[in-house]
Amino acid sequence: MRMISKHKKFSCLSIFLGIIAILIGGYLINGMRSISSAYDKVNQDVSYIQTQYASHSYEGLVIGIQKLGPDLDNLHTQLHSVSLLNLLPFTSKYYQDADNMISGFQSIATGANNIAQHSAQVANALGFGDSTDSFLNALPALIPTIDNAMTDFTYAQNSFALVDPHYIPKETFLGKDLKTSYNSFNDSFQSVIAFLPKLDSLTPILERSFSNRSYLLLIQDETTLLPTGGKINGYGYLDFVQGKLNPIKINAISGLNQMLLSTTSPSVTLQAYVKTANLGIDRANQSPDFVTSAQQFEKLYYSIPSIEHTSGIVTIDHSFISRVIQTIGPVSLPSSHIQVTDLNLSQYISNPIFLESLGNQLFNTQGDSLVSVMKMLQSAFMQKDIILYADDQQTEDTVNQYGLGGAFPLNTGSDFIGLSEENLGGQKDITDISRSLNSQLNGLEHTLTITYVNNYDKDPAKNGKYEAWVRIYLPSGSRVESILGADGTLRAYREMGYSVADDHISVPSTDSVSSTPSQLQLVIKYSLPSNFSTDGYSMYIYKQPGTSSLGVSVSFNGKTQKDSLLSDKTFSF
Repeated sequence: MRMISKHKKFSCLSIFLGIIAILIGGYLINGMRSISSAYDKVNQDVSYIQTQYASHSYEGLVIGIQKLGPDLDNLHTQLHSVSLLNLLPFTSKYYQDADNMISGFQSIATGANNIAQHSAQVANALGFGDSTDSFLNALPALIPTIDNAMTDFTYAQNSFALVDPHYIPKETFLGKDLKTSYNSFNDSFQSVIAFLPKLDSLTPILERSFSNRSYLLLIQDETTLLPTGGKINGYGYLDFVQGKLNPIKINAISGLNQMLLSTTSPSVTLQAYVKTANLGIDRANQSPDFVTSAQQFEKLYYSIPSIEHTSGIVTIDHSFISRVIQTIGPVSLPSSHIQVTDLNLSQYISNPIFLESLGNQLFNTQGDSLVSVMKMLQSAFMQKDIILYADDQQTEDTVNQYGLGGAFPLNTGSDFIGLSEENLGGQKDITDISRSLNSQLNGLEHTLTITYVNNYDKDPAKNGKYEAWVRIYLPSGSRVESILGADGTLRAYREMGYSVADDHISVPSTDSVSSTPSQLQLVIKYSLPSNFSTDGYSMYIYKQPGTSSLGVSVSFNGKTQKDSLLSDKTFSF
C-alpha cells in the first residue's frame, strides 16, 4: 500500500479548510448584504413614519407602522441567517445585542400597530385632523387597547434590558450613530412604559373632571408674594362641555371684591402688619395649604348672590404665562397688529384680552407643538406654577396623588422645614429677592439659617425695602429657642400638625452707590422633640410656590448635601 506523505496530508487539510473558509466567508458576506438591505428598509420605514407624523397624517402613520412590523421581522430573519456569528467569541456579543434590540423593536411595533388600529380619535385629538379638545373623550375607549399593548411593551422592555450598550456598533441611523439613537429612544420608551399604566386610573378622573364641568381660573401675581404663590389679580372660567373648552374670558379680581358679602380676617400677627381687620378675596390665599386657601376663596366667592358655581379651582402664576409664551410662540391680540412675545410680555401680562388669547391658543395646540406643551405643563406642575383643587373628594385625592395639587405635605416621616412668606411691602419680589437655606443638625439641636438677598436697584428714589411676614414650619414638638435677624415679635404655635415660628423681616434695597446687594440672615435655633429618631435620617424641604430657585444645604453628622430647588425635595443620609 502506498503511504500518503505528511506534506500531502497537510496540503489536503489546508485546501479543505480554505474551501470551508471561502464558503463561510461567502455565507457571511451574503448574509451581511441581506441584513444591510433589510436594515435600509427599516430605516426608510422609520423616516416615513416621522414624515407622516410631521405632516399630521394619521392614515400615513398607520401605513408606516404596518410596514415597519414585517420589515423588522425580515431583519430578524436575516440576522438569524448568520447565527454562526453567535458561536464566534469576537462577534457573539454583537450578535446577541442585535438580536435583543430587534426583538424589542418587533414587540414595540406589534403594540404600536395594535394601538394605531384603535386610536383614530386620539390621533385626531393630538392634532392629526382635529383639535386637542377631543383628547379626553377619546382616551376611555383606547384604554383596553393600551392594556393589551402593554404585554408587548413589557416584552420589549425585557429585551432591551439584555442589551449591552458597549456592543452597539456606531452605524449611522437617521443621521445619528446607532448607539446614540438607541439610548435616546430607550430613555423615552422607559418614560412611556412608566406612564401608560397610570392612564387606566387617571382617565376616569379626567373624563369626570372635564365633561360638562366648570372651573374657576385664578391668576396669581407672585411679584406680591402670598402663601400659595401670589396676590390674585384676575379670574375667569374654564368651561368644558363634552370635553370641549369654551372660549376663555378673564376679568379683574377687583370686580369680585366690590360684590363680596363677607370678608376674611387676617391672623393676629398679620393684622398688626397690614393694619386692617378685613382682607378681600384677592388675599384669600392666606394658608400655605392650597386646599385650605381654595376653600376660603370659595367661601367668599359663593357669598356673592347668583354667582356661577364651579367644580373647583385652577391657579396659574406669571411664571407659567411666561412659560407658555416661550413654548407656543407669539400671541396675537385680536383687532390689533400687536404680537406679545417674551420680550414685551411684562406690558401685557395682566391684560385680560391677552390672557384670553393666550389660553385659547394654548388649548388649541396641535401636532408636534403639543408634545412641547405637555413637557412644559409637567415642569409647571412640578414647580407649582399651576395648582389644581377639585370640590369632588375623589378627584382631589387623585390630583394630589399625581402631584397636581397644592396640599401642604403632612406626615412626611422625616425632619421637615417649610417656609411661607407674605410680601407686605408690595415690592417686586420674584426678580429682586433670592433666598438660600442652610440646615445643620447636631444631635437634636438644629441651626437653620435663611439668607435673603435684595437685588432691587431699579429706582433709587423708590423704597425697595422687602418686608415680609415669615412662617417656618417644623416637626411637631420642636422647641424654638431663638431667632436672630427678624425685627418683629416671635410667635410660636401649632398649625396643620407642625410647630410654627413666625416673625417679621425687612431687607433694605441694594446700595445705589456701591451696587452691593443688601443681605439679611435669619438664624433660627431650635431643638427637635426628644422622641425624634435620627436613624436613617432624612430632611424634607418644602418650597413655597411663587418663589425663585431655593439654594439648600443640609448637614447631618458631618455630611452635607446641596442643591438648588425648583420644587420640594427630600434629602436622605
